[in-house]
Amino acid sequence: MHDMYIRSYEYCCGVLGCFLIGQFPSSEALCRTAIEGAINLHYVSLGDSMGKQIAYFKTHIKNERKQNSNWKSSVEQSGYPNDIKNHHLERIRGEDASLDQYEIMLRESLSLDRVDYDAVDIKWPSIFDRFREVDNEVGYRTVYAALCSQAHNDAEDVLNKIMSRVITNVEGLEEAQWVEKYNFSLYLLLTAIDYHIFSSAMYLSKIGIN
Repeated sequence: MHDMYIRSYEYCCGVLGCFLIGQFPSSEALCRTAIEGAINLHYVSLGDSMGKQIAYFKTHIKNERKQNSNWKSSVEQSGYPNDIKNHHLERIRGEDASLDQYEIMLRESLSLDRVDYDAVDIKWPSIFDRFREVDNEVGYRTVYAALCSQAHNDAEDVLNKIMSRVITNVEGLEEAQWVEKYNFSLYLLLTAIDYHIFSSAMYLSKIGIN
């Protein structure tokens, strides 16, 4: 959990760093990651923290194995030369071996605390369900949804730039859009930090740290 806390903190540092050098879209895109990291820490701080963390790890490993399988299928069906295919397949085998080592490490280290990694069958929920579990469904529908738009590089910013060029006789439109962008990015930055602070408080409370 402490590693999750540190990761959430570092994301917030990145959000602030991008904002301070005037990279507002990048700051907003990273806000999404920072808020999701904070939600994860908050969610894991509730109830069965150990079980939820194991579900978090298992879901990651399962998803990575699926991606490796899809990667292998794409390589095999491609028109790449055999030497290139073999290079990819070697990398895939290396990725699969790393995942095997993760699971061995988890089984052995958790067993020292009498925790059976394989016995945990808790499902890691979707990001929407994690928001809902921490009683913040509205946050998902508003702030998080807006940040997903930036993270997926949707058309809004480009449309606004085009609008400022094609609309005539509107003095100061481009400057007004910049001010609006600055203020919105600042709001999202502060929101991400607020999420981090709240999740940190939940984590400290869970562990019983004064």
